[in-house]
Amino acid sequence: TATPCAPNGVATKCVPGNGVIDGAWNSQNITEESYVFCQHIRLAGFGPGSINTADPVNDYVQKNAVGGRIGITNSVANIPITNMKGTYVVCSDGISGKFAKQLDTTLDNGETSTGSVLVSGGTVTAPPAATATVDIVDDVTYLVCMGY
Repeated sequence: TATPCAPNGVATKCVPGNGVIDGAWNSQNITEESYVFCQHIRLAGFGPGSINTADPVNDYVQKNAVGGRIGITNSVANIPITNMKGTYVVCSDGISGKFAKQLDTTLDNGETSTGSVLVSGGTVTAPPAATATVDIVDDVTYLVCMGY
């Protein structure tokens, strides 16, 4: 069984004070800080939701309004879209193309392949999809990430 993040860290993960949120943005591994991040936010009273990490699919993981996953990382090895910039990267999947374009226009520069908001066709490391060169289809779902 996996050992959860502990005050003294697990191997090189969950090490207090190192400034790194270890793990992939969509991790379901209790030994990675990116997975227990929501629990910490909820325990601190900053967000609603269950603190029970035992049911990652139905109960615990943070989801957006359309049921897609929301997550965070700042582990360089786990940045999900090529050329993301920023210290922390927050991602959300299952976002329709129509809303992905709207998010980029509202929060960034309107071009889904440049800036601080990037859009990709998958949930794994991939190059961003450019609004101008690759048609973002309104009713297809995408991964949208923003670097801070």
